Amino acid sequence: MKGEYEWHNHEYEDKLFHVLSGQLFIILEDKTVEVNAGEVVVIPKNSNHKPYAPTETSVMFFEPL
Repeated sequence: MKGEYEWHNHEYEDKLFHVLSGQLFIILEDKTVEVNAGEVVVIPKNSNHKPYAPTETSVMFFEPL
């Protein structure tokens, strides 16, 4: 992924981001989380968030179906 994404949330499930390479920022309503290669962050359900990657970044997403 690369660039900015829209504000959104997941009403029923948490979302886990595992950054494989690059750097990801996730803007939340009260802070911005920086996630670097090899790191993982979980965004709780119903949390408005806006991810962005300033350079090409490989990310694995996990969310229950």
